[in-house]
Amino acid sequence: MRESFLDLSKARVRVLERDGDAGRSVLFLHGLTSSASTWRPALESLPEGVRGIAFDGLGSAYTERSGPRSLITRDDQRELLVEIADRLGVKSFTGVGHSMGCGPLLGLAWRQPE
Repeated sequence: MRESFLDLSKARVRVLERDGDAGRSVLFLHGLTSSASTWRPALESLPEGVRGIAFDGLGSAYTERSGPRSLITRDDQRELLVEIADRLGVKSFTGVGHSMGCGPLLGLAWRQPE
């Protein structure tokens, strides 16, 4: 398991990542009061060769939002997960969400089903 920070357009984001094939990736998005650490057991139990990625969403844990203070929307979280996937070289993935983490994943699946 690797922990890193990505400097992205709207935030500096903490990412937990389990190595595996980028073509077989699972991206985990936590709920409102959780963090990427919530997904550590799931990341560790993925089948061999499957890449796992979890991150602290905007307003959570170690992620530091940049720019002026404003409300955080599902669209903000969706854009963040797309930027993370792009930065990590993930073209497609299976998404697993919990509670408020489901909205951004469902929005992405609706807008970009591929």
